Amino acid sequence: MRSELSKRLDMSRKMEQYDEHCKNILADKRLLAWIMNGTMKEFHSMQIDDILQYIEGKPAVSSIPADPGMTNLPVIRGSRTEERIPNEGVVFFDICFQAALPAHPESGLIIDLEAQREMRPGYSIVTRGIFYGARLLSAQMGTEFTAPDYDKIKKVFSVWICFHSPEYIGNAVCRYHLQKEDLVPGLPDFPEEYDKLEVILICLHPRKENPLKLTELLNLIFNSRRSFEEKAEILGKEFGFPMETDFGREFQSMCNVSEYILEQALEEGMERGIQQGIQRGIQQGMERGLQRGIERGVQQGRWSQMQEIIRKMLEEHFPDEQILKICGITAGQLEEIKRERL
Repeated sequence: MRSELSKRLDMSRKMEQYDEHCKNILADKRLLAWIMNGTMKEFHSMQIDDILQYIEGKPAVSSIPADPGMTNLPVIRGSRTEERIPNEGVVFFDICFQAALPAHPESGLIIDLEAQREMRPGYSIVTRGIFYGARLLSAQMGTEFTAPDYDKIKKVFSVWICFHSPEYIGNAVCRYHLQKEDLVPGLPDFPEEYDKLEVILICLHPRKENPLKLTELLNLIFNSRRSFEEKAEILGKEFGFPMETDFGREFQSMCNVSEYILEQALEEGMERGIQQGIQRGIQQGMERGLQRGIERGVQQGRWSQMQEIIRKMLEEHFPDEQILKICGITAGQLEEIKRERL
């Protein structure tokens, strides 16, 4: 039997590996093209293969420290950037790259892509996205432009993918951007002068209907309920991802780690349930007879472990029908467990 510390360390390493695989997958050019097509008006009418040519360089997942205003082109193209300001914390850009602007090739865009596990991590993701975008705007001073030539500022996108949106939100995509509002009409409207920052939110829920091809694709890639073989076939046939490339190998590694994490979580739930059941049985045995109490405790332990497994499956958005079939429980028992989670 492995020690609890050993199990925790192993799980922690696997979670780090999974996060790294996720970022490598998200940094794939074809997936970035799908995200740009589904969220940015500049690329909405373009084919995925045509968008690929506008992505500059090869986005990489790394950690590159840079001072504000010194985030030059090679650093921005590197996907994970770190900026330090005295008396401030450290800001990490998961994936950050540049793309040419189809309508104005001499201009260009800076795109920050962030992966977020929870929809409500204790603060507003939108507010954080505005901060990230503002940081990338100000970092262009001295690299993309010098005062007073502010017209050369490149537009910034801060895109946030939330993997576990609540049931009432489901799959949703929205953008926050600047708009002109006339208090007293008269000034002509030149959107290119102020259209410099957008925050985009992509919310995913694997059990809800997909209103957009992009949410269907992202749910497919990061859905732990489907096998690698099944997902690989759909990715190749419906979305044009060649699975014999580095993307395919990275994707298979991510799926393998995801399956391991799920198996370990279920195993941990079973062990914890049995231990809790035996402890309850011992306590009851002291009151009503040791043997009878332990037998009842073991039974309770089995139910407790089953409840733990079901909770894990609900967190992973398993369909109710699949939970009932795998665990052999009634619909009423499942509803009772759902109520306890609220």
